[in-house]
Amino acid sequence: MNLDIIKGNLQSFTKFKEGTFRHIDEVVKEDINLKESNQIYTADGHGYFIENGRLKWAVTRGIYNPILYTLMGKNPERTLKMLNNFHAYWLNPEYTKTIISADSTEVFDVQELNLKKHDKYPNSNNPFAKAWDEPEGTRCIFNIIDSMIESHNPNQEQQKVMQRLGLTKEFFHLLRVEYDIHCVNVVVPDFQKDYIRKFETDPGSLWFTSQCKMAQGQLFILANVYSNLDRISLIGELPKYIDEKPKEEVGLSQYYRKILANPSEAVKSMDDATAQGLLRIIADYKRLKDK
Repeated sequence: MNLDIIKGNLQSFTKFKEGTFRHIDEVVKEDINLKESNQIYTADGHGYFIENGRLKWAVTRGIYNPILYTLMGKNPERTLKMLNNFHAYWLNPEYTKTIISADSTEVFDVQELNLKKHDKYPNSNNPFAKAWDEPEGTRCIFNIIDSMIESHNPNQEQQKVMQRLGLTKEFFHLLRVEYDIHCVNVVVPDFQKDYIRKFETDPGSLWFTSQCKMAQGQLFILANVYSNLDRISLIGELPKYIDEKPKEEVGLSQYYRKILANPSEAVKSMDDATAQGLLRIIADYKRLKDK
């Protein structure tokens, strides 16, 4: 399948044919030079919410990504304003339930992922710095090294995340051979106790865009950031336009064709004056043909 790689901000995905903007597990299966496309937006949506006292992480596909869905709507500026101001998109409980119950959405229990604190991250831009006044540069990561893949060390919840993100043996082999990369970091927000309390008092979910990038000899899958920076790669299929435009019908011939294609509707819409006019036109046509 021929894929197109474009550079732009997140909203640039609307240039692709509907449904072709690639998700992270689709990107890693394609023959794409990750060094040339060093930082990539993907179509996945990452949402976080509280369910039965447990912090959950939802990963969506297609139109169930609420950020992409609203960017395709009538008021994308409102979405961009929220993202630019807070670096996250809040969704009310009703829509949250619809999205997390979709067949294509996968939900993970964050507490089962054994996340590690990671304070030094290249180009740190904490998504909660403005919204929640959390310390700059704090993140949590699910750290996957190639030996984990070979030895099946990940627990069941970690394996589910790895499968959803396309982190297979084949992909790790590609990373080792082509890029000399032996570690993938899946980066999620830093879940502080005060952050969870805010969810309890303001139910719903927080959503983030998805990126992957190479940095410091490692691959980072970012499930916690929003940046509307330009010149970031997006992968999908652009419409294929035909250079030669079809010839336009001249004069009234297009209307005659429309009438003849729908004779019953033409009769229903006709009155005496229209019928008399058509009869005169037909009579004039016959006179011209007989000359």
